[in-house]
Amino acid sequence: MQLQQLQQLQQLQQLQQLQQLTQVNQKQKHQLTLMLKQKQLQQLQQMKQMREMDEMWREQDRLHDQLEEQKHILLTQHRKLEEQKQLLHQQKLIMKKQMLRQMQYEKRERLQSRMNVSC
Repeated sequence: MQLQQLQQLQQLQQLQQLQQLTQVNQKQKHQLTLMLKQKQLQQLQQMKQMREMDEMWREQDRLHDQLEEQKHILLTQHRKLEEQKQLLHQQKLIMKKQMLRQMQYEKRERLQSRMNVSC
């Protein structure tokens, strides 16, 4: 009878050990699952940050291109304005010359008419 009790006691101890190992195993499994989820979340966050950075760089490139285009337009407009300024200056000079000629012509005409009247 003692042998049977001893065997039962051993079986009970083995069962308790098995239960303890099962509990430890379940805790470890739970911890590993949590760690894995945390790692996955980190990876998702990193991917999201990378996408956001990529979008930000693309937007920055787009804005840079837009600025370059505006710069080109402004330079072209400036060049055209300078050309117009030069043309206006030339026209002013031509007008001055014409006015001087006209004044000289009128002066000559008056002199001529005075001479004709005095004769």
